[in-house]
Amino acid sequence: MKWHFQFTPHDTHDWDAIGDPVLVDLKVGGKTVKGVIHANRNGYFYALDRTNGKFLFAKPYTKVTWTDGFSPEGKPHAIPNQEPTEKGSMACPGLGGGHNWQATAYNPKLGLYYFSSTDGCQIYFKSKYQFIEGEWYQLSNTDPVEGEPQVGSLVAIDPNTGNTRWRHEMVRTPSGGVLTTGGGLVFTGDAFGNLIAFDGNTGNVLWRFQTGAPILAPPITYTLNGKQILAVGSGATMITFALPQ
Repeated sequence: MKWHFQFTPHDTHDWDAIGDPVLVDLKVGGKTVKGVIHANRNGYFYALDRTNGKFLFAKPYTKVTWTDGFSPEGKPHAIPNQEPTEKGSMACPGLGGGHNWQATAYNPKLGLYYFSSTDGCQIYFKSKYQFIEGEWYQLSNTDPVEGEPQVGSLVAIDPNTGNTRWRHEMVRTPSGGVLTTGGGLVFTGDAFGNLIAFDGNTGNVLWRFQTGAPILAPPITYTLNGKQILAVGSGATMITFALPQ
């Protein structure tokens, strides 16, 4: 092991870093840095130097209440009273985190990084639970915040700064991963079965198709017999699209 970086020390909210890391050459402080970027479940977008693990910066992409900043080494400044309690305490983001496991996408032509976000808070409870081998073991559970349902977003971030370029709000978080193309499009799917195409620069919706079943995987694109194909899994069905000749 050459280096490691811990995003959420003493994690009590189940924000393990399961999102895909992406290798990007960054412009930081007027210099080009071989970077690795990551949308963490704890609500922050991170940029690290991939050659040595050095922390470059972190910026929130959704509502965050558990920390108000970082040390120069990337250690978060924890805010008190955010830990789960027996009576319950509110913290943001929720148990599923901001961005979860869904595939992200970086477009080098547009210089933007795209991923989904679950926006909102939850009430975290500290529970006593006896460990029994082979059974589910979890010391905390959550309740929704009354009157504040969680919603979702598709987010476009400038990885050089961590600033959000655009955000498209949705009723629920996009359940599928993200695909971006050389032509500047961004595709994702949702739990209602909508396959949606966005303008990668502006976030404007350009096209929508109802597939009839939830979309959980990222769309993909490939070339067959000289024609570009877009494919996505919808429920138990694989659906493909192509422009007319």
